[in-house]
Amino acid sequence: MKRQSHSKVERDSRKIYAEQLERYRNEIISSRVVLVYGTDAFQRDKCFKSILKMHFQYIKMETTVNDGMNSFLFYGDEYGRLDRINAIIETLNMFTFDLSERIVSIRYFDQMNKECMERIAQYTDNPNPHTKLLIVADKLDSKLLAFKKIVKNSFVIETKEMKYPSHLMQWLNNYLRDNSGLMMDENAKRFFINTVLPDAYTAFNEIKKLELYVSPRNRITVQDIKECTISSKVFTVFDLIDAVGFRQRQLALDISERIIKNEDSIIMIISLLTSFFFSLWRLTVLKNKNISINELKERYMKDINPFFRDKYIQFLSNYNLKQIENAFDELYKSDIRAKLTMASDLVLVSDLVFNIVNDKKVSI
Repeated sequence: MKRQSHSKVERDSRKIYAEQLERYRNEIISSRVVLVYGTDAFQRDKCFKSILKMHFQYIKMETTVNDGMNSFLFYGDEYGRLDRINAIIETLNMFTFDLSERIVSIRYFDQMNKECMERIAQYTDNPNPHTKLLIVADKLDSKLLAFKKIVKNSFVIETKEMKYPSHLMQWLNNYLRDNSGLMMDENAKRFFINTVLPDAYTAFNEIKKLELYVSPRNRITVQDIKECTISSKVFTVFDLIDAVGFRQRQLALDISERIIKNEDSIIMIISLLTSFFFSLWRLTVLKNKNISINELKERYMKDINPFFRDKYIQFLSNYNLKQIENAFDELYKSDIRAKLTMASDLVLVSDLVFNIVNDKKVSI
């Protein structure tokens, strides 16, 4: 017997960004199918946990992500084969005698084979009214019919990767509007995006820190940001590497000054930046050979902490081979100057950082 489609399905075909999650709580709860996708691992994981929490609060149960009764978790790389996909389909269609609502989650959905994706897509045409399906994926092929069908039948949440300060500004505007009731004037917003590295993990933690810092006020000023996100932080060479990778010139120069004042060695800074650019050079050569982003992360970035691999993918879009070669040249000259001249470390590292980050895009 054909199931009647849930009355909310028509409302599912819309898309929001991860930072707007709380504003659309009711729509997420009422949707039979929710798709979370995008290349930002931190935001994907945060959305996944937040949606589970919303669901458990809605059904008024304290449970876990995979309790085998109200919540089930499957992994696409494990169950995305023809000999195992039936386990997911049977769980989705399972009848509940007490009419309680369960949630079935599929993580790494993009690692399923094409036929299994199509089986899940077919299910979304007529989902079980007592089951919420939560699909989490890194990147999906928009040309696949399965993807198009799932998007059509889902409430879609995109975890938009931050590559440039303009992306951080969009994230900040969405967050201020949809979540916290906080306010910033344009000067404070500009100061924030010039101070905070443009990645979701850093931005989220810094804005949460500011919320606590200004409470019970709801307006964040430039001075608040100075006192909370800069003065209170002890910067390291790794913060400098991130700022250089994101091409944030002013932040990189500010961090350079602070770490030199903390008596870090310019030779150590040069050494770590050289290692960083060698990694970028190696990955850029591979990328130019049409190695996919997923393959780069899985096969060729084993020496990089998995938590930081998405950052390195962003860095690749900020430097081409010519600019990396120019960076090596600047690092070599700075190393010679540090050993043979009387110039201060602060002047040397400031010149080094400025020349690397300020290098304009050059076509190869």
